[in-house]
Amino acid sequence: MNSYFVLVGRIMSEIPAFKWMKNLLPAHIKHPFMRQMEKQSKVFPLPIMMKNESKHEDCVDIMDSYEDQMCSLFEKATGNTDALSNYKVIIGGDQLTKVNLQEVRNLRTLAPTDRKKLVDLQPVICELWHLKQDFVETFYHFFLDALLEEVSNEESLFEVMDLGITVDDSGVISSTSTLGVPAGTSIPTNLTPSACPQYRF
Repeated sequence: MNSYFVLVGRIMSEIPAFKWMKNLLPAHIKHPFMRQMEKQSKVFPLPIMMKNESKHEDCVDIMDSYEDQMCSLFEKATGNTDALSNYKVIIGGDQLTKVNLQEVRNLRTLAPTDRKKLVDLQPVICELWHLKQDFVETFYHFFLDALLEEVSNEESLFEVMDLGITVDDSGVISSTSTLGVPAGTSIPTNLTPSACPQYRF
């Protein structure tokens, strides 16, 4: 629960009225693996595959490709795949991808070799990035909608959000903003919540 307090606090501290909270929030959320997480990660990008994870036949090709790549990497590094067999490789995706990739492993249960059975690719886990997206979006709606309800029609959406842009009556920026918008740029002056609902998150 304390982790959520920090995450919510980071979102709130972006609102001008709550900027004072930035000095109170920890730079890192404490957890049991902080020491391991301080080490630099090595990233090995996988090749781009023109496959669709929602199609079963493509998921078979994806898992076979993963197995081939892992075996090749371990053979080059150690001369064999013993380490791969001992430690396995975690495969992840959203909920639909997780189910589809696990079904591929289930179908290969009776394959003649361990490599064809995809025994090195486990566990298949669900990664909750959609949940994180929903969490952030919910709080943006909560705070930003409340802010925009107080906006009068005379105010510009840019001014209300305190983006450092000053707009005169003719719709011309009269000073350089923190966003790097050059002075003299013309923009519509009717960017109010009612006129531009698409500007809501």
